[in-house]
Parts: sequence; structure tokens; C-alpha cells
Amino acid sequence: MFGTIHWHFSDGDSEAGHCGNCGTFHIRCGNFGELDWYHENNIETCISCGMKWRLLKEKNEVCDIEEISPETEGEEELEDEGDDADLGPVD
Repeated sequence: MFGTIHWHFSDGDSEAGHCGNCGTFHIRCGNFGELDWYHENNIETCISCGMKWRLLKEKNEVCDIEEISPETEGEEELEDEGDDADLGPVD
């Protein structure tokens, strides 16, 4: 049996939300209509067309999505590289 996805977030024609049955995070691509589940990384990519989204978070929970335009894609990826950087020991 399939669950129902509760669409909580949208940007452009893309929308995202969690499945009420299994709890996984899904995004429906606004370009291609592809629906797939994602790991809730800071930046996610459509498996069909390569569209990218930035997942905006508060307290480590997704609070919105933002489509990344091809013009700013390189800048967005550089910003995201710093999110998981090892800062080393803290004094």
C-alpha cells in the first residue's frame, strides 16, 4: 500500500513533502514531473533532468526548498562544500 505525500514546500513548479505512511522526504520536479525520495541533503538533484534544489533548514528540519538556477549553480555548490567541512577539535 502506498502512503500520501503531504506537500509542505514549493518553489516554482517543484514541490516537496513527507510521506504520511513511511515518513520519507519526496520532491516532485517542476521541470520533468519526476517524483522521487531524497536523503534531505543541503542540495538535492533530480535523477531525471539534473534540476537542483537547496533545502532550507531550521533546527536540522527542512522548512522550505529553493530551486537553484543554472546561472548560480556553481556558486551554490561552492557554498554547500563548507557545510560539511571538518573544523577539527574545538578548544
